[in-house]
Amino acid sequence: MENIRIGELLVESGIINEQQLQSALAVQRESGGKRLGDILIDLGVITEEHLMEALQKRLHVSRVSLANITIPTEVLKEVPESYARQYNVLPVRLQGNMLEVATADPLDYGMVNQLGLLGGRRVETVLAPRAEIQNAIGRFYSKRQVDEIAEDVSRERQVAETLEQLAEEDFSEMEGRVGSAPIVRFVNTIIEQAFFKHASDIHLEPGEKNVRVRFRVDGELIDITELGAASHASLVTRIKIMAGMDIAERRLPLDGRFDVSFDDIEISVRVSSMPTVFGEKIVMRLLTDNKTGILKVDELGMTAGNMEIFYKLIASPHGIVLVTGPTGSGKTTTLYSILAETATPLVNVVSIEDPVEKIVPGVSQTQINPKAGLTFASGLRAIMRQDPDIIMIGEIRDSETADIASRAAITGHLVLSSLHTNDAASAYMRLVDMGIEPYIVASSAVGVVAQRLVKLICPKCRAEYAPQAADIAFLRTLGLSEPPQLYYGVGCDFCNMTGHFGRTAIHEIVRTDNDIREMVIRRAKTQDILAYLTGKGQRFLMHNALELLAQGRIDIFEVYRLAGNMEEAPL
Repeated sequence: MENIRIGELLVESGIINEQQLQSALAVQRESGGKRLGDILIDLGVITEEHLMEALQKRLHVSRVSLANITIPTEVLKEVPESYARQYNVLPVRLQGNMLEVATADPLDYGMVNQLGLLGGRRVETVLAPRAEIQNAIGRFYSKRQVDEIAEDVSRERQVAETLEQLAEEDFSEMEGRVGSAPIVRFVNTIIEQAFFKHASDIHLEPGEKNVRVRFRVDGELIDITELGAASHASLVTRIKIMAGMDIAERRLPLDGRFDVSFDDIEISVRVSSMPTVFGEKIVMRLLTDNKTGILKVDELGMTAGNMEIFYKLIASPHGIVLVTGPTGSGKTTTLYSILAETATPLVNVVSIEDPVEKIVPGVSQTQINPKAGLTFASGLRAIMRQDPDIIMIGEIRDSETADIASRAAITGHLVLSSLHTNDAASAYMRLVDMGIEPYIVASSAVGVVAQRLVKLICPKCRAEYAPQAADIAFLRTLGLSEPPQLYYGVGCDFCNMTGHFGRTAIHEIVRTDNDIREMVIRRAKTQDILAYLTGKGQRFLMHNALELLAQGRIDIFEVYRLAGNMEEAPL
C-alpha cells in the first residue's frame, strides 16, 4: 500500500508517468522490497529533491534543515541510536507528549507506529533528505555519547581534586582508580570519535574550571566537549599509563605512544604532554593502520604538467629530490608515495625516519633513537654501508645530515628528503646556508617539490559566493582580470559546520637545469632564482590554487590564507 501511494503521488504530481511507475515496480519486485522512491532515484527518473517536493506538497508535511539545528539530549534519548540508524529517522523536537521526528519517508506508517509504542508518544513527521539524516545521526548521537561519558567522569569524585593533593597520593593506588569505567570509556570514546571524524589530533586542554576537548579536522580545531577540572588529573594519568609515560613526572614535557583498535582498524596514538599553569596539556596524534593508506603518485592531486615533471625527478638514477613546505603540508605523504612507486625488486630502498608512520613493502625502514645515539646523521652513515640504491631521509634537520645526504646523492644514490622552506626556489640556498658547498648542491639537487595543503569546499553545502570589491581587487593582483564563479561552504552536519571537507595538495615542482646550477654556484639570491623561474614560465603554488578556485573546489578565503602565509606569491 505504501509503495502504491508513493507511486500514485508522483504520477498525480506529474513527476513520473504510469509507464515509468510500472517499470520501477517491476524492478522493485526483483529487488526484494527495496523502496520505490529509492529505485526511481537510482534509475535517474527522479531526484530526491523531486520526491521531497511531492511529499511536502501532497501530504502537507513541513521540511526541516538539519544543518543548523540543535537537539537536546533528552530528545535524542526518545529514540535509541540503533533504531535511528535502522530506520534513518532522527528525533528533533519534544513538545508535551508530541515527538517530532525527521524522516525521508513520512509514508512509512509502520515506523511511525513503532516509535509511538516505543516511547508512548504521539509521533509527527517532518521531511529531510536521507543523506542529511544519516549525517545528523552520526553527529548528534556521537556527541551525546561523548557528553554523557564526560558527565560521568566529572561526577566521579574518587580522584584527587588538585595537583597538590595528587602529589601526596600513592601512585600505585592512582593507577587502579584511573582504570575505572568512566575514565576508560571516555578515553576510548574520544579516540574512536576522533577517528570517525577523520581527526588528526586530539587536544585535552586544562583550564581554571574545566578541561576542553578539541579535535583537529582538516587542519582546524573544533570543540567537542568539556569536563570538570576535577577530572583532569585522573584523565591525564590514564592516558600516561596507556602511553607508558611517567605518571609521577608532571613538571617536564613527556612523550609516549600506545595502540588501539576499532572494528579491526589499528590506530597508533602518539602522546605529548606539556606542563601548563592549570596542569598538563595532552595532545594525541592519531596514526591509522601503518600498513595501509599510502597514496599512489597519481592520487597526490598533481596537475598533468606537474605530474610529468615529478615522474622525471623520481626516475633519476642519482641525485637528491627535496619535498619542501611548512609543518603539516603533506610532505611525508608525498615521500611515502615516492617510496611505494620506486621500491621494486631490482633496487635496495632504505629509509631513516622520525617516526616510521607507514610500513612500505619492499623498503627497509629505520626509526631514529637519539637516546641510543641513532640520529639522522649516524643512521645515514650506517645506511651508506648497506649497499643502498634509494635512500629516504625523513627530514634534513642539520648540516651534518645535509652534508652526508648531498654526498650520497653525487656518488650514485637517489636521495629523497624533506626540508622546511616556503617555496621550491628557497631550497637550494637553504642547503648552502646549512654549510653545504654550492658546487655540491648544484651537482646533487635534481629537483624540488614545494607543496601546501588547502581545504576543499564541502560538497554537501557548497553555495555560490558573490565576490566583494576587495575580493575582485585581490584577484586582480594575482593576474585575474575577471574572477571566475566563486563558491563557499555554508556549513552543515556533514562538515561539522565548517564549510570544508577534506584537503588536497597544491604543488610547484622545479627541475634543476644548468642556469639554476650556475646561480647556485655563484650564491645567487633566492629572489634571483624566483625571477629566473618566472621568466621561463614556471607554475607556482598560487597558479595551482587559482586553478582549484576556478574549478569551484576551494573558496577565496583559502587563497587569501595561502597568499598571507607565503613570503611571495609569484605569478
